[in-house]
Amino acid sequence: MPKTSYVDIKSKLHSILDSINSIPDYEDKKAATISGINDLNINEDDKKRMLMIVRYQCPNSFKLTTYLYNVMLKFEGLGVV
Repeated sequence: MPKTSYVDIKSKLHSILDSINSIPDYEDKKAATISGINDLNINEDDKKRMLMIVRYQCPNSFKLTTYLYNVMLKFEGLGVV
C-alpha cells in the first residue's frame, strides 16, 4: 500500500470518528458512518465489508464506535478486524 494512501485513509477515518462522536442518536451515527465509509477511497472489498458490518453487526453506539476504532487501528497497522 503506498504511503500516501495510508495517510489519506487514516485522516478520513479520524474525521468519521470525530463527526459521529458528536452525534447523540444511534441511527444518526449509523447513517453518518455509512455515508463516511462510502466516501472513502479504499479497496472496494474492504469498503463492502465495513458497510456490511456497520449495517448488520453493530446494534448500538458502543459496538459501532468500537468497530470504527478497531478499523482505524487496522489501517494504521496496529490491529486486525
